[in-house]
Amino acid sequence: MATPIDRSRAATPSLPHQPTQLELLREASVGVAHLLNDDIEAAKTTLAAQPECPYHLTGLGITRFMEASLGMETQELAVAMTTLFKAESVSKAAKTVKTDQVRWWHADVEHDILIADAVIGQAIIHILSGSYLDFVKAAYKLQRCHSLFEKSFKQIYPDTVTDKDSAATINRVLEDKYATAADARAKGAPTMSRQSSSWSLFKRSESAASTPNSVKNGKVPAKDLQKSLAQLKLGSSASVDKIQTPTAGTIWQDEMASLVISGALFGHGLFELVFALLPPKVRKVTSFVGFSNGNRRKALTLLEVPAIQGSDIHASFASLALLTYHGLVLLMSGWQAQEAELIDQCSTILSRVEQRFPEGTLWLLNRAKILRMKGQVEEAIKVLQDARNSSFKQAESIVWFELCWCWLSMNRWEEAAHAFSEMTRLSAWSHGTYTFTRLGCYLQLEHTPENIARVKKCIEEELPQQIGKKKIMGSTAPIEQFILSRLGFWQRKLDRAHARGRKDVELWQIIKINPALEIAIQWNGIPRAPAKQQQETIDSLLALSPPIDADWKTVHADADLDTIEELAIRALLLGISYRSLGKLEEGRKHLHAASQVAVELPTCYAAPAAKLELGILLCVEADRNAKGKSKEEARPIYKAAFADANRLFESALAASFDMDSRLASRITMLRVEMDDKKAQLAI
Repeated sequence: MATPIDRSRAATPSLPHQPTQLELLREASVGVAHLLNDDIEAAKTTLAAQPECPYHLTGLGITRFMEASLGMETQELAVAMTTLFKAESVSKAAKTVKTDQVRWWHADVEHDILIADAVIGQAIIHILSGSYLDFVKAAYKLQRCHSLFEKSFKQIYPDTVTDKDSAATINRVLEDKYATAADARAKGAPTMSRQSSSWSLFKRSESAASTPNSVKNGKVPAKDLQKSLAQLKLGSSASVDKIQTPTAGTIWQDEMASLVISGALFGHGLFELVFALLPPKVRKVTSFVGFSNGNRRKALTLLEVPAIQGSDIHASFASLALLTYHGLVLLMSGWQAQEAELIDQCSTILSRVEQRFPEGTLWLLNRAKILRMKGQVEEAIKVLQDARNSSFKQAESIVWFELCWCWLSMNRWEEAAHAFSEMTRLSAWSHGTYTFTRLGCYLQLEHTPENIARVKKCIEEELPQQIGKKKIMGSTAPIEQFILSRLGFWQRKLDRAHARGRKDVELWQIIKINPALEIAIQWNGIPRAPAKQQQETIDSLLALSPPIDADWKTVHADADLDTIEELAIRALLLGISYRSLGKLEEGRKHLHAASQVAVELPTCYAAPAAKLELGILLCVEADRNAKGKSKEEARPIYKAAFADANRLFESALAASFDMDSRLASRITMLRVEMDDKKAQLAI
């Protein structure tokens, strides 16, 4: 007798597996890990696999945004904008599904964070476009993004955060809240939220270990650092607690909760940091449109929590934000309250990210920057040369840009010229700036027919076509306006030479101060050059006529430098170089001379820049005079130095010249460092 067929079972088709939200988040995280590990094609393939998932779409939008913004290609920027708009739309739609999950924040916070991620990318693309209308759109989007991050942060951390709170303190509060919410969920407590998707922020992984955050060529990379980060000095000098790497069962092992916590801390911290660093004039504008002034110490502490604890994309970007900020301070401020500790902190943060993304160009770039800040320029060049082979071609431009400054600081003029030429090919930012600096490199080479031809091509063909093309809010970019001023100055100098009967002189022959060094002043690239190259710069400047002790008020018609402006710029360069070599009295003499021409040259950068550099010299001198002294003995030394420096800064800020906004930013950063030193000494 035949066995009867169970038709009801046979007729039931097997349903395809529907991935859970946790599985979707993990898959999207793998895609983002590909991006951070330089496999951008794998990132786009993985993230495009779920075209209606907010996680995937947001990750895809960020990927395309980074690809487009690094290359500055208009068409790619448009594609990135379209993807980010869709990511925003899908994340909005996902907020309407009901759930009863327990958490201590409203359940739509995770969607607000995803929306804010998409909107901030849109805003930056508008800024890169450079028109008035785009800047207005960017301001609106940044305001909206700020509101979303602000609301999210208040949801997950309703307590007040001060600049005295350490990262460890904030982390403990979050862990306590997580434990309380998890206990409430276990006891069946009612939900706090009316709306959200069905994503459980407290559904823990089936295993204690989270999904690896980096996949490259099918291989799982090394796990996160397991050692303690007790050596890391977090936040500011006020931080006393130490934060440890996460252990199994904590909030950072819950991937959904980690997404929300990292996102809220990163977004709020980033805006706080940006607002804290704005020059005073800009702050007035931002406060008018509704942005408050930021708190730098609080911002850094908020960013440090996800950077050290988290493992999602926000944690990686928090690390990048910290590295970028500290790198800017090390490069641009000119003096730091605790330089060695700052470099160590950067190294610790970077080591953690490098463990997860060993192939990432962004991390190799920051490794090279740290080496350059430590004076190990040759080692930095080796790291950058290896990074040029990255498959992430859009990141190639930032590697070459760092190589430009490394080779420039080594006085390796041919290599530096080639690097700036590569920048013209790789980046659409400001071809005029790259060509102007390359011109300076060519002028330092032997004046062979080939090199003279390259110099003339820069002056006669390339610069006229390139300068003035870079616009910001409809106006010529400050750096290109600066270059236009220098070109005009050279032309007037050539006209004077011709008027004196030197009809055979060409424009390139009257350029006596290296244009590359003038650009390096704006990027503060001179102080980080090795001592040997600093001395070479000094020797070349001293070789110019008239002699250094000549009367500036006397016209030196046949000299290399025939105006007060050129004499002031030479004095500025000499002052910076002598100070960088530790020869403070020589540096002070030349910087003081350059600072005295403000009345004769009200629109020249030399005098205000010299006042900034004199202020830096006073800080360096205070370090030297306070060495080995107690806090009580050091206080009056720093107090007097800072008072004198601030008077110089106020005078410098009153000037109006082509690069005054950059000088204002540098003074803002330097004053922050001075405030940190005051806090350390209780001044």
